[in-house]
Amino acid sequence: MITSISIIHSFIIGKDAFDLILCGAKAVQVATCHWIEGPSCFERISNELKLIMIEKGYSCIEDFRGKLKPYQKPTKKEHDVKGVSTNDDDDNNNNDVDDRGKVSLESNTIIIYTLMSIIVILLAIIGVLSSKLNEYY
Repeated sequence: MITSISIIHSFIIGKDAFDLILCGAKAVQVATCHWIEGPSCFERISNELKLIMIEKGYSCIEDFRGKLKPYQKPTKKEHDVKGVSTNDDDDNNNNDVDDRGKVSLESNTIIIYTLMSIIVILLAIIGVLSSKLNEYY
């Protein structure tokens, strides 16, 4: 059982923080954002997150932490209302919409965040190794 989740995220806005906390994150690391923007990023992210919380009627982070609702496949009627064809014989398939009727940008975003996290970790490892090499030479 997972008891704590910490997310590493390079560039962040309040919406990102909200989404990550909604997924269950107890901490959102913003080191790259701090490095680029400076300490003002903390107040900016906090203010953006507060505005989202007010819009959604949350009074504290624990009101929504880990409360991401599971995906439910839309009915045919919901598909038609959104303009997504559910007809399998339709030759005009929209490549931006997957077989569940969801825009594939969500999965692309997850892949991008994962790759960015891997790059940050690799850069940290390279930094540590290069400093160790400098000690020997």
